[in-house]
Amino acid sequence: MRRRGRWKSVLERVHVYGGLFSVGFLITFGFSAFVHQHHPGFIKPGNRTVYWEDSFQVPAMTDNLEFKHAVRDSLGLFGHTPWWEDYRDSAGVHHFMITRPGKQYWVTVPGRGNIFQIKEVRTGVLDVMNQLHPLAAGMQGHGSGPFFIRAWRFVSLPMAVVLLSVILVTIHLWRRRWSGKPGNWIIITIALVFPAVLLIFIWLVG
Repeated sequence: MRRRGRWKSVLERVHVYGGLFSVGFLITFGFSAFVHQHHPGFIKPGNRTVYWEDSFQVPAMTDNLEFKHAVRDSLGLFGHTPWWEDYRDSAGVHHFMITRPGKQYWVTVPGRGNIFQIKEVRTGVLDVMNQLHPLAAGMQGHGSGPFFIRAWRFVSLPMAVVLLSVILVTIHLWRRRWSGKPGNWIIITIALVFPAVLLIFIWLVG
């Protein structure tokens, strides 16, 4: 009996302190998910803008993404090249963005010659917070960034383990305390079935 009480105490501590420990992580990811989905107007670039240029030769490429990554690496930058921040103006000049936590780079590809023009904009703290979401994937598509950027992956992985532990303990505590009521089973069934159906729908459509 005493052993069961100790086990219950351990689970409750994991539930409480694990939840508290992961609050900041959840806020960051929740905020970032909201920004990625809705693109609110309050996330704006900063006022510090610098214009510079560099000259180099990029091999001919048919794949646009490979070309942008080659330009990024030739400029000595790191960051993501979002597909929606890529266009050609009325004169047919190619412009695209390289973005990473804290900065955005708008690159103008020369129509002739090899001089690339760059508009460098320092972003605000909220944008840095937003950029932590894709960085949890381990810098995929960002190139070679500094260690403090890549280290975010090693923060997000343990936090994911903590969150999974909290979820499992929550289900266990719910089962022990509330599973006897039919109404609770209906609620948990809906909560489990809805995301499963949504994932299947996305898989079928996609």
